[in-house]
Amino acid sequence: FVLNLCPNYRILYQKQVYQMLLEVGIPVAYNHFDTPQELPFICYVYDDDNDLILKGMNIESKVISDPVFSIETPENENKKGLGIQLRSFYNLSGEFLNLLANEIDNNFEKQEVKLFSMQDNLDLIVLEEFAKILETKGFSAKIYKKMSVEEVLKEISSLEYLIGMRFHSLLVAAKSGVKIL
Repeated sequence: FVLNLCPNYRILYQKQVYQMLLEVGIPVAYNHFDTPQELPFICYVYDDDNDLILKGMNIESKVISDPVFSIETPENENKKGLGIQLRSFYNLSGEFLNLLANEIDNNFEKQEVKLFSMQDNLDLIVLEEFAKILETKGFSAKIYKKMSVEEVLKEISSLEYLIGMRFHSLLVAAKSGVKIL
């Protein structure tokens, strides 16, 4: 499929466009599609609720599973270590980061903690702050950034635990047999 980043792609290039949509909701759908000519040929969604919303708007849609479910993850029998994937979020506070660091300190042996940035412009600031907090608790922290898909799969699948905020990082971990929080 083609991920339609420009609503006019179908019109400009006379191509069939497949739009990947998550949590459509009526306001979101109308914001993305200003005129009937800009409607994609078909929309793929992840749940029946959004499928019904689109069908109610006379937009052809189909429910599919998340593409990450089809990714093959590396097999790793020797799982060890703790990984954390955090991102900047409007209500993510220093208090939360300190509470999380306290829980890690109370429940995990002192070790190097792998901190994963999946989207550097949103993740790095909070990961750098969290690394400093972990270091005050006696943990070392290594930030992994600008990784290829293969590197992410390899590193996450090698962990025993992953604490994460992003759905896809947790999904990859679960597929790899990593304990997730």
